[in-house]
Amino acid sequence: MRAALLALLPTALIFLVFTAFPLVYSVYLSLHDWSFFSPAREFVALENFRKILASPAGRNAFRVTGLYAISSIPLLLVTSLGLALLLQRGRGAALYRAAIFAPAALSPAVTGLIWSWAFEPHSGLINYLLRRIGLWGPNWLADPNWALPALIIATVWQYAGYYMVIFSAGLERIPASYYEAARLEGAGPIRRLFSITLPLLRKTTAFVLVIATINSFQAFGLVYVLTGGGPMDSTNLVVNYLYREAFEFFRLGYASAVGWLLALILVALALVQIRYIGRGSRLREE
Repeated sequence: MRAALLALLPTALIFLVFTAFPLVYSVYLSLHDWSFFSPAREFVALENFRKILASPAGRNAFRVTGLYAISSIPLLLVTSLGLALLLQRGRGAALYRAAIFAPAALSPAVTGLIWSWAFEPHSGLINYLLRRIGLWGPNWLADPNWALPALIIATVWQYAGYYMVIFSAGLERIPASYYEAARLEGAGPIRRLFSITLPLLRKTTAFVLVIATINSFQAFGLVYVLTGGGPMDSTNLVVNYLYREAFEFFRLGYASAVGWLLALILVALALVQIRYIGRGSRLREE
């Protein structure tokens, strides 16, 4: 027993120092008004949370994050599922899947640099392709109306391959006999998709939805490199807003409250989606 405890001690210490203590301390900070350069920490209870909801910048950060999530998640689901279906079988399917998955292995910083060039208004790839078909592209990253769509395009490019792999694994679990029986009954591709594939992928889809939601609400690296939250805060997502409050304005108590408000929203969304998964499982059992 003592040997087992000694073996667990290093892991337990790492968890306490780098996970448990920062979490507890961030709760403590969220209840205080504290600047990094001030030794005084005034207890304000839930005042920081009230300030977030009352602040135009705070409300904008959560609004923009919601728009980003609502826009990017459906595109990711449709694109990744479509790619998984397209590359389900055939010559070279594994090679194509590997190539499409490759962007997911890049860091957000590298992805941001790639798309910073692609969205460059005069010599970038996107506007070059638009000019080839007679269209004049916008100044993507400097226009408040186009910066968020540009961020969504870069997000879909980076993560569609990752979710495609998850959908591919789900498709492998569907027995081929179901499709054979449907063909014998005269069901076409569209009917098989909606009657067999999508219902049996329900749990996989819900899992992808949970992961994509968490990732979209926690997006930071790509935003920081591509736009820095601009122009005019049009891409100032919550984590970027938290970063600026903590490390530019040094309002650590307020920034901690932003983090915990985001965590509460994510927990609520995850619980709803997990319940959806359970409901889907029960329906299949029935």
